[in-house]
Amino acid sequence: MIIQSINSGGPIGCGGWGCRNADGTETRSVNTNEFYEVGIDLAAVGFTGCINSFLPHTRSSQSFTASLKDFELIQFNTCKPSTSLTKSVDKTEITVGDSVTYTYKEKNDGQAPLTNPFVTDDKCSPVTYASGDTNNNGVLDQGEEWTFTCTLSNITQETTNTAIGHGTFTVGGKSQDVTFCDDPTAPPPSTRCDQDERATATVKVKTPGTILNKSAVPTVTTTVSYGYTEANAGAVSLGPPQPGNLSSFVNDSLCATVVYTGGDVNSNGMLDPGEIFSFTCTKIFNGPGTFTNVAVGHGIDNLGRDVTFCAPGDSTSGKFCDARETDTKTVSVTVTVSGGK
Repeated sequence: MIIQSINSGGPIGCGGWGCRNADGTETRSVNTNEFYEVGIDLAAVGFTGCINSFLPHTRSSQSFTASLKDFELIQFNTCKPSTSLTKSVDKTEITVGDSVTYTYKEKNDGQAPLTNPFVTDDKCSPVTYASGDTNNNGVLDQGEEWTFTCTLSNITQETTNTAIGHGTFTVGGKSQDVTFCDDPTAPPPSTRCDQDERATATVKVKTPGTILNKSAVPTVTTTVSYGYTEANAGAVSLGPPQPGNLSSFVNDSLCATVVYTGGDVNSNGMLDPGEIFSFTCTKIFNGPGTFTNVAVGHGIDNLGRDVTFCAPGDSTSGKFCDARETDTKTVSVTVTVSGGK
């Protein structure tokens, strides 16, 4: 698009040797409709680049009618450097003591190449170049995206770290560091602020933890030896309930094997009046607990009756009841558990 301007609104001021009338005399104004200026709207015609110099020509200051004398290349930079830094981490949640690797992407999305591109990180060092310099010229050219990496080891707490990108922009012999500024309205010396040159990443840390509780259910093995005596306090000899087995004079509710140990003075196999037979039995209890056992004596009289203890409600058929023919013992096994939570 061509833009033109004419001083159709009236004369405009003019100064210098170039302001002259057609006859060569100097003038201080340009008459109405005699000043004509033309320009091209580059954006309107699709131009997306930038200009860093132009070539003007000059005329000799000696005479308005002098011929073209020289050209001069002048810096006229409109190119704007711009970069964008992004940051990622391979693991956003770790177990305490683990390591992570950060990846940084520094992209030149501006209109000028940048030399000496690098990245710093406030908690990870060194940040190392990995790839992206497609033409291997050591310059972050327009459209290039360089990759950097850094590994942080033995992380013990949640960590948020900040990375800052840098690149040098040079024009007209003047160099500036293109980077993030804490206060873009007051950049440090030789710095061109680019607020896209800062990126952060957070790593959360999980801490292992266990709680041990202990309970005790003790089992105590206790061996108890019982002793029994069966005395014939009557006037009738008694035989064993099981003929020939003197151990059968006594049975026990918890101790199964009652063993005769002596007392048959005349060795006739009978519990005669006045004799006292002895018995033993050994029992193993698994505690803790309270264990009550009942021993009952027996003997067969000359009428074939069992002389024994008769519990209330028991049938008395074939028996001669004697309340003295029983005895009870209780064993208590206890364990004390202490300590812990």
